Amino acid sequence: YGKEPGDKLPLDDSDIPRVNAVASAFKAFFRELPEPLVPTEILPEFVGCLSKRNEGDQWTHLRNLVFHGLPAHNRTILKYLCEHLYRVSQHSDQNKMVSQNLSVVFCVNIMWPRDSSDQKLAEIFGENSATNIQEVPQLLERVLTLLISRYKDVFSDENGAFESSRPKQGAGFILDDDDDSDHLPYSSVSIQPWKIS
Repeated sequence: YGKEPGDKLPLDDSDIPRVNAVASAFKAFFRELPEPLVPTEILPEFVGCLSKRNEGDQWTHLRNLVFHGLPAHNRTILKYLCEHLYRVSQHSDQNKMVSQNLSVVFCVNIMWPRDSSDQKLAEIFGENSATNIQEVPQLLERVLTLLISRYKDVFSDENGAFESSRPKQGAGFILDDDDDSDHLPYSSVSIQPWKIS
């Protein structure tokens, strides 16, 4: 295969790792962070968005939390992740991964407290909270489902403008938005350590 920008590699090539292996490594990266991507101390506020009456109020509340409650690095990574998961969900007719299924798979890696004992969850969500500790996993999955399915709304700026986090031409490789083939663009990417604050 060529090594020029825009050259594509077929996904069925035996030299390319299987999708499951890549997904496992991706999840392991988030799981091994010292603190979840969505910091533990603001989880109750994220779950609180579900108490809003309609989905519009829910994602508006989430948007405020994302922009005003998350550290900038966490917000940027969450945006990339939600955009990617949204794109995966757009092919659910082939991969069976609707937003809800993706949230079940990824929630435990990006939102679940590292110490998830009942005592610690009671501390996080408050002893007298209306949140039933046994329901926390399902509530967090619902929050992530909303982040994935409404990611353009959640990550738009104050004026409602949304800029995709997908690289543009000149960023090392070319993505053709009209091409939904099963190929990956070639890229010479070096992995740099990320500091998440």
